[in-house]
Amino acid sequence: RKSVLRADRGAGGSGRLVRIVVVVADSLRADVLGHAGGPCATPFLDRMAAEGTSFRTVFSCAPWTVPSMAALITGVYPHRLGVFRWEHPILPRFPTVFSAAARAGARVASFVFHPRYLFSAVPEANVMGSSQDFDAVLNFFRNQREPNLLGFVHYWGTHLPYLDRPLDVGAWGDICSQVLAAGRKNPEVVLPKLRALYRRAVERFSELFLPRLADAIACHASDGFLIVVT
Repeated sequence: RKSVLRADRGAGGSGRLVRIVVVVADSLRADVLGHAGGPCATPFLDRMAAEGTSFRTVFSCAPWTVPSMAALITGVYPHRLGVFRWEHPILPRFPTVFSAAARAGARVASFVFHPRYLFSAVPEANVMGSSQDFDAVLNFFRNQREPNLLGFVHYWGTHLPYLDRPLDVGAWGDICSQVLAAGRKNPEVVLPKLRALYRRAVERFSELFLPRLADAIACHASDGFLIVVT
């Protein structure tokens, strides 16, 4: 964390932090992307991988959101953290990337699928709102003039049911239950349709969400910026 957040503080540097924005695409499998030989048309993400740095071997610490996100922001295994529910706090002895950024002088801002859940027990994440309100996300980064910034965006559109409209948690749960029940009852009909919806969701993320987000982040970023997609 320190080496990234202080990468330009060496001799002759301006002492400023570049803008760093982490984008987590929930449930996006790496092997569906175009540059990985997958079925999705993802030229923007493919170009990011080709022109930036692509990590081809990555391991998740847990198969579901709460413990894997907690591990992601601390670098600590879930069995040591003990964070398995939304309301579980991260103990003070485990610093997060958010607290490290704040100590380095950066503003911290997060957008999550629902502010009542993800990072609700992590105040240093400074949750600004829902990532499902895409216009609000874009406006924040577009109007953010502070050069010292760590942003975190939890993108939800690549998660079942792969819809391109905001959903409250109750509606999301009902739709997912219906889809899973239908898939178990009639998999030969439902699963091909789900795969098609998933491909479109991944392509929306690559070709509609990411380019506009990158343009917004680039505003007022004279010292450069870094986007991390996982």
